Amino acid sequence: MSPLPNLESELRRKIKGDILFDDVARYLYSTDASLYQIQPVGVVIPRDKDDVIQAMRTAAKYGVAILPRGGGTSLAGQTVGHALVIDCSKYMTALLEVNAQERWVRVEPGIVRDELNRKIKATGLHFTPDVATSSRAAVGGMIANNSAGTHSIVYGKTVDQVISLRALLADGEEVEFRELTPEEYENKCAQKNLEGKIYRETRRLVQQHAEEIRARFPKVMRRAGGYSFDLLLAQKNWNLAHLITGSEGTLAFITEAKVRIEPLPKATGILLAHFHDIFDALRAVAPILPHRPAAVELLDSPILRMAQQNLELRRHCTFVEGDPAAVLLIEFFDETPEAAAERVIRLDEEIRQKHHAYTCTRALSAAEQANVWYVRKAGLGLLMGMKGERKPVEFIEDAAVPVAVMPQYLREVADLIGSFNREMTMYAHVSVGLAHVRTMLNLRDADDVKLMRRISEGTLDLVLKYGGMMSGEHGDGLVRSYLNPKFFGPQLYQAFRELKAAFDPQGIMNPGKIVDAQGMEENLRIGPHYRTRHVHTHFQYRARWKCAPAWVNAANSPAAPCAPHTWQRATKNIPRVAAPTPCARRLPVRLRPNISPPNGFMKFLISAWPVRAANPSALPTWMLPN
Repeated sequence: MSPLPNLESELRRKIKGDILFDDVARYLYSTDASLYQIQPVGVVIPRDKDDVIQAMRTAAKYGVAILPRGGGTSLAGQTVGHALVIDCSKYMTALLEVNAQERWVRVEPGIVRDELNRKIKATGLHFTPDVATSSRAAVGGMIANNSAGTHSIVYGKTVDQVISLRALLADGEEVEFRELTPEEYENKCAQKNLEGKIYRETRRLVQQHAEEIRARFPKVMRRAGGYSFDLLLAQKNWNLAHLITGSEGTLAFITEAKVRIEPLPKATGILLAHFHDIFDALRAVAPILPHRPAAVELLDSPILRMAQQNLELRRHCTFVEGDPAAVLLIEFFDETPEAAAERVIRLDEEIRQKHHAYTCTRALSAAEQANVWYVRKAGLGLLMGMKGERKPVEFIEDAAVPVAVMPQYLREVADLIGSFNREMTMYAHVSVGLAHVRTMLNLRDADDVKLMRRISEGTLDLVLKYGGMMSGEHGDGLVRSYLNPKFFGPQLYQAFRELKAAFDPQGIMNPGKIVDAQGMEENLRIGPHYRTRHVHTHFQYRARWKCAPAWVNAANSPAAPCAPHTWQRATKNIPRVAAPTPCARRLPVRLRPNISPPNGFMKFLISAWPVRAANPSALPTWMLPN
């Protein structure tokens, strides 16, 4: 039964798209790629902007929060909440306009990054932020999160590519955020509506707190937390599209984006530097940067060993020699293959002689480079396949510090985690000082949940010590927003709250993210409350703990533990919802005490699961609904 039947019935009268208030849909949308699970009020899948307007105004009428959603690939929990989820990933996926001469495109928010690039490939241009989830991440979500990726040392973050945004304010008013001259900005401030108030309050807050902004915002290449007052302070002509970018759907609902596109690299070459000590690898990064690489990535030994043990990935590990503690993946762009190869060879000689690499391998052909990136992108799936009760948990996985202090920072992080008798693993965008550190924890153990918070707060102290940022690309969400008062200080945090109130007087835009957040232990998908319903089966299904909600299609990444795209798209009515996936939910387990799989859930999985077509009679009776 719908929790708000009047809201549901009014939405059905007003909206052309899909309205999902059934228990199965609400259960499916209760998670994303993060640690969290919160059941939404309902789901709207809008056909167009007008549907979004109607959904927002109707939700506001009933006092229901609004939660924009794209691909559901958030690692910090931005796209779950007790709200009306508005999912743009099914219908609002259009490429509206391409201007190759001026190098920009206009898109709807639900278009997937790789799909956009496939559509414009003939122009020789591409949308540059290359997140690991680029095959399923929606551009609107990348903007809301200010995503970056492997080549951000060349292209910057998503905010650096945003020209303008069309968006809906909390009252459903449509606005365009773009660069404004001082005269145009004054005209906006003179308006008597919500938009005018937003422009006035934004200017007041940035000007009033200018010194604190300069002092508190870290000077790092990667930053995706808080509200971006620092970007406005640095601009001659303010562009509030850059304030909306990275705001995690808490200020406005993006309905259209105009973003820059850049030329595809003409030629590439990769050097793989092998080290016996991970800190030798980290110390080698700063001397590498003057060579102007397009990317410098680090893979540690757990990832490399698991790749070599994986039946699918081992044939791609042609670049690994010996048993390295770490490998630096160093990529160069150039005008010709010969020029790229020359740069690889030049650095190869230097890094062996001066920076303690015990060997280097080169990937100069397209096939060799494809192997390297295949293994790199399989990192998360490999980590989740680690045996044992403890799994690599993401909560301090996104901190960024200046490159020069990265070895010292990570040494202290390792010592912090080791002081609790826990281990860590990582892969990293070391060219920009960002390490995806994951701590090995068992979140079904109450003591480990307490440790998670202690390690998080200890890491915050280290990040502040080294002039870094708690989030370099994954954002605040549910996992880090609670740290913002300490990180930014009381003055700026209050300014954030006042900005939020100016944009969103009712507090209905994705509440509980960035400001006014709960603790990181709240609403965990798997926590001490987790109880397995004991059902006698022939198999133990331990593989369900290896499910990384990364939504990788098995056709593209056979190393992935599961392939939700296949079955999600098969249903068409629930596109690209995140976990729960068949792999994660093969047993009728109870995840959170108040969120259990509904009666129709197994029937839904059976109807959507591709294996059904191959042999429907093979399904055991315990999988069938009561």
